Amino acid sequence: MKRLTLVLLLGASFCPLNSVYAVSGIVFRDVGRDGGLTTVVDAGINAATVNLFNAASATVPCATGATNSAGVFNFVSTACGAGAQVRLEVVNLGGVSANSSANSNVQFVLESAAGVNIPVTGQTDFCAVYTDNAETTLNTNPPVTSNQIVSGTNSGGRSTTRTAFRISYNDSGAPAGQTLATHAQTGATWGIAHQRTRDRAFYSAFQRRRAAFGPGTGGQDGTG
Repeated sequence: MKRLTLVLLLGASFCPLNSVYAVSGIVFRDVGRDGGLTTVVDAGINAATVNLFNAASATVPCATGATNSAGVFNFVSTACGAGAQVRLEVVNLGGVSANSSANSNVQFVLESAAGVNIPVTGQTDFCAVYTDNAETTLNTNPPVTSNQIVSGTNSGGRSTTRTAFRISYNDSGAPAGQTLATHAQTGATWGIAHQRTRDRAFYSAFQRRRAAFGPGTGGQDGTG
């Protein structure tokens, strides 16, 4: 019985101690800004720097690592102290902001924490200048598309009144803007959706008293 006990103890001494990560998670681009990782849409951030800080220093990290191509980071063991509370900070995000609806680039976790996901978003996800469907630069004065409902029929003198138009974000007062569609082309509209890849806006038809429908079919009109 004693020999059996000795064998079991020796076997236990050779069990791998590094199979459980001290701190792990994913840094990903949160396209939907919902804080959750949607694998079909969201992508990991490669080569982001992940620093851990403990009570010993607020400026010198007790451990440093980097994410892989899938945005995953793993600290197998750290010098921060087993079970200690650490401040996790992610930097070098490749032009995107560590700013989502759920988290920031700074998290306070235990040294044994897993699944510490860091969702980040980029301004160019929403206000970018595109060339061949690829984002190039941040547009600080993006175009804004809106619509207006014109009372009466969409023929005669009111047929050329604009119902869809575009202005610049920084415009003020009563800017002339750019006419995208007229009353004769759309009739009354309400909701607007944007197709970024083709730079097209879609306007849904709207039923309202003393407002005419347009000639479009399927309840929507498009401008490009």
